[in-house]
Amino acid sequence: MRRTLAMAVISSLLTVAVSCEKSAQPPASNAVTGNWNFVSVNVQSETIAVQNGDTSISYPNYITQQNSGTIDFTVDSMAVKGLGYAVDTSFYTYFYMNGVVVDTVSSPLIGSIPPTSMGIPYKMVNTDSLYIANAGIFFPAGAGSANQGLGANFVVSGDTLRITSHINDTASAEITIGKAVITLVKQH
Repeated sequence: MRRTLAMAVISSLLTVAVSCEKSAQPPASNAVTGNWNFVSVNVQSETIAVQNGDTSISYPNYITQQNSGTIDFTVDSMAVKGLGYAVDTSFYTYFYMNGVVVDTVSSPLIGSIPPTSMGIPYKMVNTDSLYIANAGIFFPAGAGSANQGLGANFVVSGDTLRITSHINDTASAEITIGKAVITLVKQH
């Protein structure tokens, strides 16, 4: 009787161990798996700087132009091929003293990413979010460091994939907050 019980327990433990091992494998596909054309990045952000008690707030918002390239998602990596774009716009900075606006300045916001190809690992966090290990290629100006990882939510609607990330970057005496939306369209 004890031998039968012991065999049943060992058999159950082996079944659990094998089941756990199988569940640790990534799925064959997920909602983002496939080939996508890069459409744009839309950044809406605010940069706050305080120096000597005076505050400036800038709004370096942009939608990329001259967009090119594709992103091929597998279950755990992205093959970025020829992804490039330009940013050519202006933004406003408001200067405050004692809480009152004392000046407003318009400044150019110009940058570009030449067509670039690279492999970038990512992880699915749950059914609607992912973590991109190196997302710097998506943000040339005002949205964080080039090698910074990026947590993002995504929505697939028809043939359109939108990846939305919240920006929270601190550098010296500045804080940049906002969101960035990467738009892709499924290749047919």
